[in-house]
Amino acid sequence: MATRRTIPTAPQGEELEKREGDRDVYRGTFERFGAKQGFRGTQETLLLRNIVDADGNAVTDTLWFNLTKAFEALHLAFGDTVEFRARSEAVVRSEVRWKGVAPTMQVEYRLTRPTKVRKVTGGAAP
Repeated sequence: MATRRTIPTAPQGEELEKREGDRDVYRGTFERFGAKQGFRGTQETLLLRNIVDADGNAVTDTLWFNLTKAFEALHLAFGDTVEFRARSEAVVRSEVRWKGVAPTMQVEYRLTRPTKVRKVTGGAAP
């Protein structure tokens, strides 16, 4: 019989792990835009920092989201506070460093499917 191997959780995701599967209201501070390479070409992204829940409890330090139409319509500037609803979800990350060496695996938690996105406050110039 095979033994079940546990995969360690990334330390940043402990609070999100407790909320796995739940859709809640979150707030974060817009930091900057970015981009990632994917199968369909380059996709624009955005970075939110200091993510808190509706009660003001810290959830995570940073989160990257795809630049969806909802986020794009806000015309975000550095320091803007954004409120949104999202679901906490687990993602298994694996990394192969050398050929023939077993990959390292880790569970990370992230917020997915942001909806009801709105700008709460404006930011200041950097």
